[in-house]
Amino acid sequence: MADPSTTEIVRLSARHHDPDRYLSALLAPAAARPHLLAMAAFGGEVAHVPLAVSEPMLGRIRLQWWREAVARACGETGEAAGHPVADALGQAVRSARLDATRLDAAIDAAEMLLERPALRDEPDLFAWLDGASGMLFESSARVLGIANSPALAAAARAAGRAHGLATLLAGIGGQIERGNLLLPATLLARHGLDRDGETDVEDRRAAALVELADLARDAHREACAAVGALPAMARPAFLPLATVQAQLGAIERAARGSWLGIRPISRLARIWRIGLVAAMGKFG
Repeated sequence: MADPSTTEIVRLSARHHDPDRYLSALLAPAAARPHLLAMAAFGGEVAHVPLAVSEPMLGRIRLQWWREAVARACGETGEAAGHPVADALGQAVRSARLDATRLDAAIDAAEMLLERPALRDEPDLFAWLDGASGMLFESSARVLGIANSPALAAAARAAGRAHGLATLLAGIGGQIERGNLLLPATLLARHGLDRDGETDVEDRRAAALVELADLARDAHREACAAVGALPAMARPAFLPLATVQAQLGAIERAARGSWLGIRPISRLARIWRIGLVAAMGKFG
């Protein structure tokens, strides 16, 4: 049985780094809940690394530590990694019989963000979304007992792109404050925007965000249809999709002003939307 203090550390990490997956995990069956929280905490901890370091090399050192910690914790012997999140992740992997090597996709995605520019074009963007977000949807569904299948892979990929894009766009204000705008370089060039995102051409700013928001909405529709074809027990893994439409609407309303003003939707809005979809059992 997990140490209560360790369990609380994992819970708080998930709550801080990935509020949508945290709230969704709370609505999952009790047996799966700690494993879903571990997935959310791991994804959030790794994704935070490129945002927290001042030099790419420091980020690579931290991410290499995560690779080694996950390999130890997720091995058959369950060797302690010395980090509550990594150790909880190992328990989730063994309980659901997951392929631990799939978790490297999240670390690979975080490494992409250490480059300058981080995302050169749309293929880079999709590769990052698939690793950082799609993998978590797929692994969370596996924790809930969904077998590997092309249907699950398609649902996870679309969900990862929809939710990941909404999350990326919601963080633009913070990205500008850190001096590292994470939008694809080709998209910025196509709309005549600077990497600081603060060009004074409002229509160009709005058009760039609308283009990405449209991609997210297309992926959201695809994901909702794909999730509807999966067994009902998969639904808690995909509840983060419930916040996508509201987040995109808030982004588009703020797009014509300073990008510094674009922020994630409130916790109350997240609770309401995730709770509503969980109660209705219907996505879209």
